[in-house]
Amino acid sequence: MKHIFSHSFATRLSIYVFSFTLIVFATIMALFYNYNHEKVTSYAIERTHGLLSNIATEISSQLMSVETTINQSTWVLERNINLPDSLHLIIESVVKNNPLIVKSGIAFTPNYYKEKGKYFMPYASLDNKTNHVTYQVLGSQNYDYPCMDWYLIPKMQKQAYWSEPYYDDGGGNIIMSTYSKPLYDNRGELFAIFIASISLTQFTDTISLLKPYPSSYTYLISRNGSFLTHADRDKIMNETIFSEAFATENHSQEQIGREMLAGHTGTIRFDNQGNDSYAFYTTIPQIGWSVCTVCPSRIILQELDNTSRKIIYTFLGGILILLLIVYSIIRRLVRPLEKFSESAREIATGRFDVTLPLVRSNDEIKDLYDSILQFLCVVMTEFLLMVSG
Repeated sequence: MKHIFSHSFATRLSIYVFSFTLIVFATIMALFYNYNHEKVTSYAIERTHGLLSNIATEISSQLMSVETTINQSTWVLERNINLPDSLHLIIESVVKNNPLIVKSGIAFTPNYYKEKGKYFMPYASLDNKTNHVTYQVLGSQNYDYPCMDWYLIPKMQKQAYWSEPYYDDGGGNIIMSTYSKPLYDNRGELFAIFIASISLTQFTDTISLLKPYPSSYTYLISRNGSFLTHADRDKIMNETIFSEAFATENHSQEQIGREMLAGHTGTIRFDNQGNDSYAFYTTIPQIGWSVCTVCPSRIILQELDNTSRKIIYTFLGGILILLLIVYSIIRRLVRPLEKFSESAREIATGRFDVTLPLVRSNDEIKDLYDSILQFLCVVMTEFLLMVSG
């Protein structure tokens, strides 16, 4: 009899074996992927936060060195307070001895030195290209420093203060952050604010080097969420993390901003302009800024995905070969059954001289052969008795 391949016993049995193997593999593969997905993600979180912690510590150390320089120079200033024309030597020494400090000045309270006029602020700046120190005296109606945050806030708070980044148009003409230390006389009255300014470009290179993964980027935000460094330089000092979130209606990014401004450390998975990404963030307690690394999840899982694809492709190739081998073996095993079936049909038509297929195995097929042979002998005997009678 001509069999339809797709309905044959060998085909169906092969499909059962293939399906069972595929289900087992899919289950194992799902467990493998989920387990390693958690491991890879946990490793990425731990690794990236380790790098963020290192860079936060590095920035804190740099800021602390600025504070230390000002603190150490304060006693020299106090000893020479009656020599206003010599104070430029102190601030010139500050910018020369600390590579982070690009500007330094001493903003005296109005009319402190009557002979110097209402405003008197010795101010020194260092040209990093020429290593030349420029000295000038600031203070005018166009540069009313007592009204500026770096002067007013430490005066009101009566403690040292790192200012929000700003454009110092009258002094540095660059984006800076200023460390301000209020100075008091023996009567406890404020007489000056000793400042040291650092350029944000000092941190740009440090932050840009932090790329835990390809396509990742790191940015720094201030206490109010302004971008201090960013891969997109147009956003620096022009946008905040919230303005970007509001523009795209990205609530997850709003949450990231709130977490960062609250001084928290954590990880949030979010939609970054259509890319599923992770945000790793931590704070810089020294100044209240926060640093964040953003990385697409596909990059983090890229190696795992590549390995999983290789395993799947290898398995599919192997299981196709296995299917052919299993089908071939099953076809060979069931071939005697097909011949027995043909012999049984011929016997049913009255042909008792049918030759049964030879069976060499000692298994169920041999038992079937013996049973059919015994049945054939009984039928032949009955037939001969009936004919002779």
